[in-house]
Amino acid sequence: MYVIEPPEDAKTLEWLATLGADRLPHRLVLREGRWVIHVPESSAESAMQAIEAFERENLHWPPSPLHAPADEQAPYDSWSAYGAAFFLLVAFTWMGPYDSHAVFLRAGAADAQAIVAGETWRMVTALSLHADLPHLLGNVIALALLGTPVCRFLGGGVGLVMILSTGVVGNFLVAVSGPGPHISVGASTATFGALGLLCGHAALSAYRQSRTWRSMWSRAWIPLGAGMAMMAFTGAAPGSDVLAHIYGFLVGLVIILPPAWTGTRSVPDWMQRGLELFVVFILLFAWKAAFESVPLPL
Repeated sequence: MYVIEPPEDAKTLEWLATLGADRLPHRLVLREGRWVIHVPESSAESAMQAIEAFERENLHWPPSPLHAPADEQAPYDSWSAYGAAFFLLVAFTWMGPYDSHAVFLRAGAADAQAIVAGETWRMVTALSLHADLPHLLGNVIALALLGTPVCRFLGGGVGLVMILSTGVVGNFLVAVSGPGPHISVGASTATFGALGLLCGHAALSAYRQSRTWRSMWSRAWIPLGAGMAMMAFTGAAPGSDVLAHIYGFLVGLVIILPPAWTGTRSVPDWMQRGLELFVVFILLFAWKAAFESVPLPL
């Protein structure tokens, strides 16, 4: 009988599980106050190979606890996301539900053919139009819930710019890659973009803190999986613009990489406030362009 002596009780349990997974015969024996593992001589070499392989695969496991880098210790103010959600409510109260027969509202919808033809303001204005009250409330709640943590780790200004960018770029990608005429409205492209920002930040921040890809994946698969599940359940509902949701989510995963890697703590507060005003300016300027595109009646 071959005797395997684990260095500690924790290893004893791990090695027993390893031998059991490989279906190798073994027996736990208490000898002189210590637990040892007995295996038949004929299986000794296979048992040791299995244990050595297990130890190699788990050489750096579990990873050391993560500690947030200095630039992420004190979170930013996250009220900007609530301001964006409030803007959607104000826009809906002022303009009402989207109606394709209303020329001014039609001028703000994300019409793929019009965007490709040069009416780029539609990529922005469509984010503030909604088909009905449930459509609006769904995006308001999603923006408040998802935008709050985005603005917390990026800052209000940078966070809003990033969320707006996911919506704009997502609408652009739908326009240039769509199979034909396509018209959509709603902020869901940006809300799924915020979801992508959160998932990408969680994944890269884990690697940035541990510097091991295994540790990154062990911590990132949960938010990434949750993000994909949320996209599947809420982003593919009947009548929803699935392609826009997918593009928004993917854009968020990509554009978050630089700030998630370098951090944004060096962005001063005055610049954050300035970027918040910049987002407001972009929205107003886009709607100005939309209104000006509508010919006035003679």
